Amino acid sequence: VHPRPNVASSTVLYTHRSKPLRDIVQPLLKESINLYAESVMRLNAAAGQLPTNDAALEGFGKRLAAWGVPAAAQQQVDGSGLSRRDTVSAETVLAVLQHMHDPSGSSPFAGSRPARRRSLTRPGCQWRVTWRATWA
Repeated sequence: VHPRPNVASSTVLYTHRSKPLRDIVQPLLKESINLYAESVMRLNAAAGQLPTNDAALEGFGKRLAAWGVPAAAQQQVDGSGLSRRDTVSAETVLAVLQHMHDPSGSSPFAGSRPARRRSLTRPGCQWRVTWRATWA
């Protein structure tokens, strides 16, 4: 919007409180609702900034950098992951999963997945990947 509105002199006409993010993410992860994914990606935009796709991607890159993910290890152009230009390295996936790991299982991410578990181990490696399948 140009020119940008002066938020300080604005009057709130209506406030809507949505469901908690943990509830919104459940159908996104289970049923792959791309519109939800695009909307959740926009939560990465800096506070006070219009939540455009570019602002969200910039914030997402900063979030990953704070988690130790180098910029060259990923490229995102949308929140749904449908673009052929969306790429992430295996190291990036591992870094994100390690950051999201919650041994108590009480995080919104852990609680949003179905209960069936799968495991992957590799002989000679010091890591084990366990996930819950999102299919029935």
